[in-house]
Amino acid sequence: DALFLNSMISQTENKRQQLAQYFYDQDSVVNFIEIVEKLAEGSGTLVQFLDIQTEDGLKATLQAEGSLQALSTFLTRLEKGMFVIRFDQSLLRQESRFDELGNESIVWVADFSISLLSFDNNEKN
Repeated sequence: DALFLNSMISQTENKRQQLAQYFYDQDSVVNFIEIVEKLAEGSGTLVQFLDIQTEDGLKATLQAEGSLQALSTFLTRLEKGMFVIRFDQSLLRQESRFDELGNESIVWVADFSISLLSFDNNEKN
């Protein structure tokens, strides 16, 4: 019956790997944060995690800021990235910022909440 057990283990390997995509441990949460931060950095956007919850799946509340083009690039990379996410809420606004000399500049700020549905982007297809 060890042969049967080995056969079952082999037959269920793909399903077990798919199922594992839905469970988050501390390493996967850290990995998710690092990936999001790299996507932001690569698009010229500053990102800050305001809240992370793991009770009912992985959910994150973030704030990102930069030029409108940088935010657009970041959000596109996040949406098309290596994992499947859902945008639960989003708010985009302009803010005036002043430097030490009193010069004003405009920055775009995006506040949004996302849910991580899977680390496997193959589920999008």
